[in-house]
Amino acid sequence: MATTEGSELAPNPRTGAGIVRAHDALTAALAPGRSGKIERSVQQDRRDSMPPPPPARLDLFGSSRALLLWFGLAGGALMALAFMLRSLTRR
Repeated sequence: MATTEGSELAPNPRTGAGIVRAHDALTAALAPGRSGKIERSVQQDRRDSMPPPPPARLDLFGSSRALLLWFGLAGGALMALAFMLRSLTRR
């Protein structure tokens, strides 16, 4: 079921589907129309209503992983060099 902008089920910053801003909810001026209905508010995306970004993940093994990679590459290069030079030493 899709909700449209003016329907009763659409998210409203004062009544739901968002972060509760108590100060705004308590101090907002309400102006009922002639029929007694209160006009719906317009959703505002404010910087202070957004949750903080998640903390950066700390990589405890980053330096060890880098050292292991370099030692593996150097060892592989030495093994390749030994296999290439093996034929020269047999002659």
